[in-house]
Amino acid sequence: MVRAHGQAQALQFRVIVGAQMRLSPAGGTSSLAAVAAVPGDARAAAAATATVAATAIATVAAIATAAASASATATATAVQGAAPKAPASRPGVRSRRGAAAGAAGAADAKTAAPPVTPPAEPHLILLAQSRRGYGTLSQWITVARRRAPKGAYAAHRSDLEGKVPTAPTLAGLPDCTALLWVHPGQSFETVFNHAMWLKTWFGLERAGLAVVLQHGPHDALLVDVLTRVATLTGLPLVACGGVRMHLRSRKPLLDALVATRLRCTVAQAGHALLGNAEAHLRSRVRLASLYKPAWLAATLDVAARCAFSLNELRYEYPREIVPAGHTATSWLRHLTEAGARERYG
Repeated sequence: MVRAHGQAQALQFRVIVGAQMRLSPAGGTSSLAAVAAVPGDARAAAAATATVAATAIATVAAIATAAASASATATATAVQGAAPKAPASRPGVRSRRGAAAGAAGAADAKTAAPPVTPPAEPHLILLAQSRRGYGTLSQWITVARRRAPKGAYAAHRSDLEGKVPTAPTLAGLPDCTALLWVHPGQSFETVFNHAMWLKTWFGLERAGLAVVLQHGPHDALLVDVLTRVATLTGLPLVACGGVRMHLRSRKPLLDALVATRLRCTVAQAGHALLGNAEAHLRSRVRLASLYKPAWLAATLDVAARCAFSLNELRYEYPREIVPAGHTATSWLRHLTEAGARERYG
């Protein structure tokens, strides 16, 4: 995250820090600690959508493995496509190739990724507006991580309702903006329920409905549901890009990363993969043809409220471990010298 922050600043981009959190009793795979960059001239760059500001950057360590896997899969596919057809087997004689194909098909069915279903609990995009908001968001991530196995998190609605005994200040996540990411297939009743809950705990000033349009088959239905919910709740519609890559040419690599995360091949990932390559940084002209001007303006308003920068962070030693009259350095020197005398005399 820190490396991405430095690279964005080198390109004269303004960085907005946030996270995506899927609320569910059972928890799930995390997509936390998101860093994204928007151009410094935010008012002139509508392409910098709020989802760009809340989308995690792909893990660099997985790229080499995923690329190798994708290359191997492509090679195997090419070899299979070039192989001549097997001669028809005689009646009563089972083809070895057919048996092998059947076994492979059975294995694929067992290891295929599960079908994608719309989430029953809210999927939130959370953006830190200030250092206080960053601290509160980090505290919530810690709470969600500690109650789940390593590599997963369990975030609940009750966390943001002040019902965590050790962290009652999480109520409403002060100094954070929350956008509700609505998925195709979610019913109007579900979206309305989530929106009213979001409005209750974040208010109209810090909440909104994310509009993610990527030329999907249900975009028109999605816009209809969001428009009706926005009218009834008063929450603003915010244009979001759902960005997961900087160029559309990175789609094969993105598919390989998804398959790696699901522990299956790209062919077995199925509907877990994006249907097209629209989840990339699109130009302002493209965005203007998809989103209404009011939705784009709402995105810029959200970005303008997020003034927090990672440059504000400094390591702070806990005060209780440094006695009065000492600095952290002087007290560490004192302990080191005392330990050396005790051990070596």
